[in-house]
Amino acid sequence: ATFGEQWWMGIEAVCGETLFLHKYATPNMPGHKGIIAVAVASGKQLWLNEELTFEFGADDVVLASRNTIQGFQFFQLDVHTGTSVQELSAAEAKSLREKINSDFDALSEVATPTPILELAEDSSEHAIVIRDHCDARELVGPVEFLEHNNVLIFNYHQRSSSSTEEHVKVNNILKVVDRRSGIILFDTIMNMDSTSVVPETFFMQGNMLMYVHERTTLTAIDLTSTSLQ
Repeated sequence: ATFGEQWWMGIEAVCGETLFLHKYATPNMPGHKGIIAVAVASGKQLWLNEELTFEFGADDVVLASRNTIQGFQFFQLDVHTGTSVQELSAAEAKSLREKINSDFDALSEVATPTPILELAEDSSEHAIVIRDHCDARELVGPVEFLEHNNVLIFNYHQRSSSSTEEHVKVNNILKVVDRRSGIILFDTIMNMDSTSVVPETFFMQGNMLMYVHERTTLTAIDLTSTSLQ
């Protein structure tokens, strides 16, 4: 899907079932300008406001601003239509922003993995466990890991069967291991035959392990489940 600009666009947020995109005030400056609301399910544009800038959003409300000679103006918009519900003072905008932030504090607590650059030479407990579950000779790039309660989660890139000396291809493998027993609780190939090593391809949010399978499917696994398989 395209929305009037092929290159100079970015994602502001996803609020409920609505994706918010932005353009830039100028191509060589980082300042955001404009709000494009898109329905996540269909990819269709819901509404466009080229004068305001997205500040914060929730399921049913968007806080937007406009920089004028007299200073910033703030507006509360309807998330579904983009129409202005009311203009807010700076104090009211701050209060609404703090409320939205507090509602989403739990969702923002995301843990990302730590890299091990040289697995074969690392003597840490994590590296020892990981070496038991992968062939270090076939590794391409670093290994990344996360600890969560009694499990060790890690991923690594390994040469695929279709790899050649001229064209190296890798499989990105994710595993969850019980740190006490060393038993693999879950393993999968996140991406097959990739042409490059991609960092941070999984993360944790609460007890949920999340990754994108084959670049298309966001997958979430509850690590408190009695059966991860």
